[in-house]
Amino acid sequence: MSFDWEQSSKRIGIDDLTLLTKVSEGQIVENLKKRLQGSIIYTYIGFVLVAVNPYRLIKGMYGPEQIKKYRGKYSHELPPHVYSLADRMYRDLTSKRESQAVIITGESGAGKTETAKLIMQYISSVSGGGSSQIEHVKKVVLESNQVLESFGNATTLQNNNSSRFGKYMTIQFDEYGAPSGGRVRNYLLEKSRVVYQQQGERNFHIFYQLTMGASKEEKEYYGLDAPENFNYMNQGGKYVTDGMDEVEEYTKTKEAMVSIGMTEEESTQIFRTVAIILHLGNIDFYEDEKGNAAITDESQVDWTASLIGVESQTLSYALTFRTIHTGGIGRQGEVINVNQDVNGAYFSRDALAKAIYTRSFDRLVQHVNRALGETNHELVLGILDIFGFEIFLNNGFEQFCINFVNEKLQQIFIELTLKLEQEEYVQEGIKWTPIKYFNNKIVCDLIEGRNPLGILTILNDVCLMPKSQIQSQDEKLLAKFDENLGNHEHYSRSFQDPMKFNLKHYAGNVEYNSVGFTDKNIDTLFNDLILLCQGSSFEYLKSLFPEVIDANSKKRPTSTGTKVIKNASELVENLMKCIPHYIRCIRPNSTKKPLGFEDKLTSHQVRYLGLLENIRVRRAGFAFRQPFERFVHHYGVLCDKTWPRYNGSPKEGSKVLLDYIQLDPKEWQLGNSKVFIKHPESLFHVEELRERKYHDSARKIQKCYIHWKARKHYLELRQKASDLLVGKKQRRRLSVNRIFTGDNINYKSNAKIVDLLESGGHSTEEVLYTNKVYRVGYSRWRKKARREDRDIILTERGLYIFGKAPIKVRGEKKMVLKISREIPIATITGAHLSTLADNFVNLKITNYDLLIEDDKKTELITILNNKAEEANRQFNLNFTNTIQSKEKTGKFRTISFEADTNSSTILPNLKGSTKSLIVYVVPGLPADTRPSKITYKEREVRKVKKKPVIQQQQQQQTTRRNPPQISSRGRGGRGGRGGRGGRGGRGGFGRGGGRGGGGGRGKRQPPKPMGRGGRGGRGRGMKPTKPQIREVQNEEIQGGGLKLGGGGSTRGRGRRESPKIQPRGGRGTTSSRGGSGGGRGGWGQKQTTTTTRGGGRGRREAPKIQPRGGRGTTSSRGGGGGGRGGWGQKQTTTSSRGGGSSGGGRGGWGSNNNTNTQVKRAPPKPKPKIQKPSVPTASVLFSFEASMEGEVSVQKGTTVEIVKKDESGWWTVKNHIGETGLAPYNYLKELN
Repeated sequence: MSFDWEQSSKRIGIDDLTLLTKVSEGQIVENLKKRLQGSIIYTYIGFVLVAVNPYRLIKGMYGPEQIKKYRGKYSHELPPHVYSLADRMYRDLTSKRESQAVIITGESGAGKTETAKLIMQYISSVSGGGSSQIEHVKKVVLESNQVLESFGNATTLQNNNSSRFGKYMTIQFDEYGAPSGGRVRNYLLEKSRVVYQQQGERNFHIFYQLTMGASKEEKEYYGLDAPENFNYMNQGGKYVTDGMDEVEEYTKTKEAMVSIGMTEEESTQIFRTVAIILHLGNIDFYEDEKGNAAITDESQVDWTASLIGVESQTLSYALTFRTIHTGGIGRQGEVINVNQDVNGAYFSRDALAKAIYTRSFDRLVQHVNRALGETNHELVLGILDIFGFEIFLNNGFEQFCINFVNEKLQQIFIELTLKLEQEEYVQEGIKWTPIKYFNNKIVCDLIEGRNPLGILTILNDVCLMPKSQIQSQDEKLLAKFDENLGNHEHYSRSFQDPMKFNLKHYAGNVEYNSVGFTDKNIDTLFNDLILLCQGSSFEYLKSLFPEVIDANSKKRPTSTGTKVIKNASELVENLMKCIPHYIRCIRPNSTKKPLGFEDKLTSHQVRYLGLLENIRVRRAGFAFRQPFERFVHHYGVLCDKTWPRYNGSPKEGSKVLLDYIQLDPKEWQLGNSKVFIKHPESLFHVEELRERKYHDSARKIQKCYIHWKARKHYLELRQKASDLLVGKKQRRRLSVNRIFTGDNINYKSNAKIVDLLESGGHSTEEVLYTNKVYRVGYSRWRKKARREDRDIILTERGLYIFGKAPIKVRGEKKMVLKISREIPIATITGAHLSTLADNFVNLKITNYDLLIEDDKKTELITILNNKAEEANRQFNLNFTNTIQSKEKTGKFRTISFEADTNSSTILPNLKGSTKSLIVYVVPGLPADTRPSKITYKEREVRKVKKKPVIQQQQQQQTTRRNPPQISSRGRGGRGGRGGRGGRGGRGGFGRGGGRGGGGGRGKRQPPKPMGRGGRGGRGRGMKPTKPQIREVQNEEIQGGGLKLGGGGSTRGRGRRESPKIQPRGGRGTTSSRGGSGGGRGGWGQKQTTTTTRGGGRGRREAPKIQPRGGRGTTSSRGGGGGGRGGWGQKQTTTSSRGGGSSGGGRGGWGSNNNTNTQVKRAPPKPKPKIQKPSVPTASVLFSFEASMEGEVSVQKGTTVEIVKKDESGWWTVKNHIGETGLAPYNYLKELN
């Protein structure tokens, strides 16, 4: 089981050092130690990443799965990781269109090189791809690391793969976020390592790869031997590095050289140059009787000269003699050849070796840049991997230059994260308490200053002084240092060694040995050695020395110190053009022990890297700041008031935006020209809103485009299908304009079909068409043709027929679904169809045919025809009413189609035998029928405004049926037999006339004893009007009918005249009964009304309604309803039913209380009271003391109330004494 570092990181220590309860150096070291021991090496300080070298590979931390997990995620969503920082860089580059750069700093052995490679790996994985050029650039970016590390890295006491040169790689990106080119700039290769290594260290990796990994033939060609036999490899006494296989690394290097575009010949030339350097180092000298240098072993010179491509005497002369121009620079003088002493000869030998290696390394960088192909795109992502700060027992000129460059990088960090940030708060009017820090600008000025003079300026001046016999140049240098820098607080002389001096760097005190400073600064390469290489027959070596030698030139050679200052300034300038990101690497122990941790060593690095000050500034400062104009431009899309442009001032626009997105006012401030956002989580929230907005907009655009594309494809497909059938086959009415759906059976929801496809190896095939069809066969038992259900699935590769087959399971026969036939799509050569309106398709297949009945045959035929065209195959489509279908037995069956004009069945009738089949088809639409013409235009995407919910509810309420009225209105319906008059109803209200004229029943309520109304009199068809309910006079309440219509029972035929309304019976008093309504109407005639139906038969005019019986009061019954209507005739109504229906409705159920026209509904049940939610609480696991404003102290074992949770890791709580403030969430355990 592999170690799950992600889950572990959630439990070990603090992810972000700004969340520490007490900010101190000890707390930082303790948190880093705790996390490292749990295999968690990454920690944040806001946006700054702290990486601790574990000295081993942690499983599960890197690779494609983790890259996929971190892609597009904000830093607070997942544990700290270098992938998260790389993703933020890439997202800022593509979304904000700003160049980015990551500055990786730390001392040697802290893991800077590996971190840089991980960033390149991530960027290469997530950036755009597709074209060969983009993939080529990605490959070169990754493979160039192997080449440059082999020639530029070495094993040191602190690091097995220490960078001995500085590298700044810039990757260029096009407007789509895809890498388009790049460039590598190299700085300060440690060329002295070529000729000398300290004890326990090695030369550059390539020397060991070549001597230990080359083939036998290569070793013979280059004259190679074991590493211990070469002077340039055996000085450190270390030949093997743990975890490094030189044979494998040599193979990787050769493959990488091919990847960056180097030919085999060019690779051979490079390796030959390395061999030349090794053999040069084995040339030794001795002092002859005259005190001059002489060659110890001429055979070694012979071998070296043959590799260089010169004569042995020429090489010996160049090493032991030196040409001197006595006239000096710019003056005519005499040329003298002078013998060199032994030291001079060794100096010339080593100078030539260093020059050849340095220029070969520069040529390799040129190969990489040529392979990357620098473009005109200005959007770049820079990765700086440079040597770390170095403090050795013996520190020379190389360490001095390396530490100076690190001072410059530290100055960038201080300027941007500490100094400028605080100065900006003051300038912008932001409330701020200044935080003290050490500004190392004073150290940078001490080294590179011109006024007053700095160390490098003094060094250049001393190198121009003539040499004297009394005092060496290095001694003069120290004297000048004392004279000009003696009072400087960061400079001092060593008390133990007169040739050493001390400098107080930001990383600590370093003692430098001045011996060799002047010689290495001049970097002398005698003209004799340049001429030696220019006279070589080895063209590659010759091309490394293109300079023209002019003895009378007045130009002084550029010193190394001047080059260092220029390179450092150029590097700083390039970095300042980008948005910087920082990774602070830490070396946890001095023995390279896996997961080992030394508190003192780590504490020292925490101190000089300025992590403590960085935490303080980050806790009190703002994580994000941006000018108003850019803020409104970048985030304006979130608000309708600021998009597409804001007419007011940018500052007002920024405030409108921040108010609109409802960001906590404590999280942001508006300065004089910029917006300031305090915590990264708040910025992530705003950025996520923006991405969501763009995502939603993109989805809408995609939706419209997909709809347009699908519609266009559908119309083209339908037109193509129509072209296949038009004029050749009758069409079925429902199939002409049918939409092609593809999957007609939703096969994915059928687990059995899915399992059969997977077991048959077809699950990855693209499904084009599915449907339920009939396979037409013959039943020998029933002796007639029969249809059998089948499911068919057509994919890009074949047609699969699914049917049920019997199998025995434990002695019982069961029907099981299976693939009954698999037909490769390439074997379907055509199809036969009839000319009639049937669904039969006879697919012509190479072995035997398939006869099916498919109601979506047009779609199937069209898809098969398209696939045949794509494969450049002929698909033969024939139309005939006599088809010869080939059976599985090899015999043919005749299928005949005949028109059947007498049948109305949906499926054609079949008649057949094993040899023939007759299909009787109902005639369809003419053969020239085409689909309805649809001219599809690209529709403008309109914004659909939805009605507010409240408005919708109001509209729904207004459209609901109102409570029934006490009326005799007839409900619309077709003419028919009228209902009879209803009797007095039970309690409740009666609804108006219903279907057929009968009165509808009201809601059932407990019945009350009520009197029955009498029969109504004669009714007539009337125009429906709203019943006029008038007050009944006392004299009318006599138990009988009203004066206008008394009780009666006769029924008669309606007259041809305007019918009048028969009023309802009177209302009875207490214990009395109401009078009956009107009688049944006569026979109705044909009506043209569009309203409700009336009573008996009337004229061609709007009938009136027959009213229902009256409603009784308390303890009484309502009167009877109107009579039954006559037999109706056909109506021409459009909505409700007209005359000829029943007359007045059946009497409603009588009320037991009063005669109001509306019924009061029962009052709604009271809503349940919502209990107030309980306040969430948490127990305190560890005591926490507030150290900053806004924090609150909590004591272990007490319980606090949780006021607000925040994703930043700080919760707002109320402690046991009632104080409210912020406390770290990981100190608490939520209880409810």
